[in-house]
Amino acid sequence: MSSLWSGLLRFGFTTKDPGTFRNSLPKYACPDLTNSGHTYAKALPERYAQKNNVLHFYVSSAGNVHFGINGEEKGVILSNLKLNGPLWALIDVYGNTTKIEFVGE
Repeated sequence: MSSLWSGLLRFGFTTKDPGTFRNSLPKYACPDLTNSGHTYAKALPERYAQKNNVLHFYVSSAGNVHFGINGEEKGVILSNLKLNGPLWALIDVYGNTTKIEFVGE
């Protein structure tokens, strides 16, 4: 984490194959990708943006994106995703977030 910027990590899902972004990845997930109609993402609520916190998120069969911190469910952050094909997870290292690390279960 950094205190030099404003804003936080964005996360969500996209229905657009990331391979199609070669050499044309937009600068920002929000709003560049979220306004496209194929990407759903939100900023991590500020109170959860702490060094060494572990974020998890998933899509329910109802099309809702649930998230949690350090194994504790926090709720739904996005609703009504279109579940008519493949989804890819999206993480935008933005603002005060300086790095992320993928960890196992």
